[in-house]
Amino acid sequence: MERICQVADLFPGRGRFVVVGDHELAVFLIDGEVHVIENACPHMGGNLSAGQVHRGAVTCPQHNWPFDLATGRCPDSPDVTVRRFDAEIRSGVVFACLDEQPQGETQ
Repeated sequence: MERICQVADLFPGRGRFVVVGDHELAVFLIDGEVHVIENACPHMGGNLSAGQVHRGAVTCPQHNWPFDLATGRCPDSPDVTVRRFDAEIRSGVVFACLDEQPQGETQ
């Protein structure tokens, strides 16, 4: 588990861009639960941390592709996904598993 950021650095319902090692991440706090996904939209690399969050999904600000934060899947095209990482909050700090197989990635 890698340290990602402080929970206090997150605003509920809004994304935060974080770089950890080689990973560019979008981190979200939704209803007290933290979600960590790859920041780049698979369509054209849009900045997902800057996207609008609605009903548990973030919408890419470039071309409006939505991605479910719990699964990483695009509801409109389930074969299209962003890498999603298991994450948890410990003592006010967000941690995520960045070294194992990302969740939501199709093989």
